[in-house]
Amino acid sequence: MFEIIRIISGYLVIGCIWIIWFEWFCKKNKIGGAFTNQERYIQLVLWPLNLSVFLFTWIQEAFKNSNDGGPSGY
Repeated sequence: MFEIIRIISGYLVIGCIWIIWFEWFCKKNKIGGAFTNQERYIQLVLWPLNLSVFLFTWIQEAFKNSNDGGPSGY
């Protein structure tokens, strides 16, 4: 029983770290405003899926920018 609680707690801690970083990233890059609590709960529970989509898109854009001569902000 304690093993299950430990696994769930670890999953939720990683989800909290993901939410804090992702919300900071979105606000810093002016992608949107502060998240609502409902958005935070969804990010908390589905963080592996959301992190995978974020990384896939980020890598895809990085390769596209490297083929086009680099990001336009530099």
